[in-house]
Formats: sequence, C-alpha cells, structure tokens
Amino acid sequence: MHTIRYMLIALVTMGVVTAARAQSPMEEMMKKAQPGPQHELLKGMAGNWNYKLTDYMSGAPQTSNGTASSAMILGGRFLKVETFGTMMGMSANTFSMMGFDNRNGKYFMWEVDEMGTYSVFAEGAYDAASKKLTLRGNNEEEGQKVQFQFIYTMIDPDHFTFAIVSNLGSAAGPSEQKMLEIAYTRAS
Repeated sequence: MHTIRYMLIALVTMGVVTAARAQSPMEEMMKKAQPGPQHELLKGMAGNWNYKLTDYMSGAPQTSNGTASSAMILGGRFLKVETFGTMMGMSANTFSMMGFDNRNGKYFMWEVDEMGTYSVFAEGAYDAASKKLTLRGNNEEEGQKVQFQFIYTMIDPDHFTFAIVSNLGSAAGPSEQKMLEIAYTRAS
C-alpha cells in the first residue's frame, strides 16, 4: 500500500516538475517579448524634431532643413520615424523603424526613402560612455557592397545627431567617409 502511495506521489511530483519545465521556454519567450531598459534610449528619441542636414557627398558641404516625427509603437517595442526634408535640391523624405532585439542583444534600424527603391538595414550597440549608438550594415552601390555606419550621438534630451559614414573601397584600400550629418533639436 505504501509503495503504491509513494509511486503515485513520485509520478505527481514528476508531472509537476515536467509541467514547470515545459512552461519555462514560454515564460522566457514572453520575457524577451517585453520592452526593457534598452528601449528607454529609443523612447527618448520620440517626439517632433527640427533638423539641419549637412551633406558632404557633393564636394563642398551643403545644408538643408527639415522636420521629423517619431513615436514608440506596438507597446513601446519600436520607434517609428518619419522625416520630411530635402537633400541636393530633391525631396528626401524617409521612413524608418528602430528597435532593440532582446534575443540577440542588438539595436537595429530598417529604413526606406524617396531617393531609391531599396531599403537598408543596420544593427549594433549603444556605448553609454560616449553616448553613441553605432549601427553597421552593408549596401549595394554600383555593383559592389559598401559597408556603412549609422551613428547616433545623444547630446541631451532635446538634441542628438545622426551621421552616415561609408567605408568606401579604393585601390589604396578602404577609407571611411562621412556622407552626411543631421543635427536634431526637439520642436517646442
């Protein structure tokens, strides 16, 4: 009689332990699906902005002004950004999504604009000491892959900069070139 009771207790205990282990992957997945402290960096970039763009691609630097509107979406998981402005005398509106992937521990950005029919993707890390978010990616330019960096520098809650730096290859080897820089100021 005691043997049967002990066997039943053992089977029930094993079932409870097995059920707890079966829930663990689901609980881990749910935990990773929630916004974390890294999303606060993106939240600080939400709002309405005025910007001054400096284009270094056309020889002498050229400047233009524009606006941006950004908002956290989908429960605070992603930052949706739309910019409205010109560059090199043409409309240069953009749409991008930024986020932090809790699975791989990286920030990312996906962007499209009116100056092409392609998208770009970059991912990377935030360095709190320098207040820089550096995202790296590759782009196809005239039949060759070009590495680039999107560099966000957080100045204060009402100011940040965004730069695009390309790693251009030549006969002398790769060289970094700042393509543009945008200085953002929060709109009042």
